[in-house]
Amino acid sequence: MRQKRWLSFLCAMGTGENMLITRLGWGKRAKLSRFTKEQCSFKELAEVRPLSELSSAEETADFIDSEEVKKYVAIREHMYKKAKEFECKIIGFEMAIRRPYFHPRPLDIEERENWHNYLDFIENEGDFNKVVKLYERCLIACANYPEFWMWYASCAEENGRMDLAENALARATQIFVKRDPRIHIFAARFKERNDDIAGARAAYRLVYSEIAPGFFSEATAGARAAYRLVYSEIAPGFFSEATIRHANMEHRLGNLDYAFSLYEQATVIEKGKEHSSILPVLYVHCARFSFLVSGDAEESRRILVEALEHSQQPSSLLLQALLHFQTIQPTERPSGYLEPLLGEFIMQSEDIPKTFIGLLNGEN
Repeated sequence: MRQKRWLSFLCAMGTGENMLITRLGWGKRAKLSRFTKEQCSFKELAEVRPLSELSSAEETADFIDSEEVKKYVAIREHMYKKAKEFECKIIGFEMAIRRPYFHPRPLDIEERENWHNYLDFIENEGDFNKVVKLYERCLIACANYPEFWMWYASCAEENGRMDLAENALARATQIFVKRDPRIHIFAARFKERNDDIAGARAAYRLVYSEIAPGFFSEATAGARAAYRLVYSEIAPGFFSEATIRHANMEHRLGNLDYAFSLYEQATVIEKGKEHSSILPVLYVHCARFSFLVSGDAEESRRILVEALEHSQQPSSLLLQALLHFQTIQPTERPSGYLEPLLGEFIMQSEDIPKTFIGLLNGEN
């Protein structure tokens, strides 16, 4: 009804505003069936009104006589048909969007999957303008999910639009998911690729000095045990991941001493905690890092042995790492230090896999 009123108004005006009808009839990409009647009315309007009132100045220059009006209408019909075909392709995705607005309540898995598939489809279409518009629509409803911000930044970077990528990351890291470690680790890698080393270091430090350590205290103040579980068990993993990735970055930059100092600082922090779950992870990665970058097998072995000797409780991860490290060495299996050390821990823990006992006894 509203569109009919516009048509009547434009017909009565008899001025250049009539060119707006082309925007009404063919500019819309969704629910184009509403404009079928307007398409017919446009044809009737084109027969009685001057072409200059229906088109822009650039378009009028290409159609200078009345015979060209039919060609102009045909072109507009072709535009309409293309838009209609595109609508048929995306109508399934559009119908599955039940919550296009922002809400703190989590989205259903099915709706998130629909956004995933919709974005993949539009990216494969190859029209970057459509991709940007859909991502901006998506991020209204999915603002609390860091993966969508990551995909948007990656897509913009691949298409050479660094301004869009940086803008998306700024909104994500400063406003919408600023307390999520994943987006900051992603931002650090993004900044390193684009030679912003200071920004990458700042992003890593933010994760392991503020965000990951603060998650548990924030969650315990809440009422939901599920959040406490996530923040107390999952968030510490981001502390070790940020440390490991930061050390690897410094190694790539040639700052080997600084890379080792990051592991030392992290282990000192975790030693001060009672029953740290990530201290063994840091020791294992530090030993592996030392062996890969320097080739010093004795130093790597020393790190693992000292970790076993000073660990507050038996750690199957450290045992497994030490056994694996010894098996990849070209020298014969030593019996002077390995058997007593492992034997003591096997006696102390019932959780040590039987595989370790077999390896200790020389079984294949």
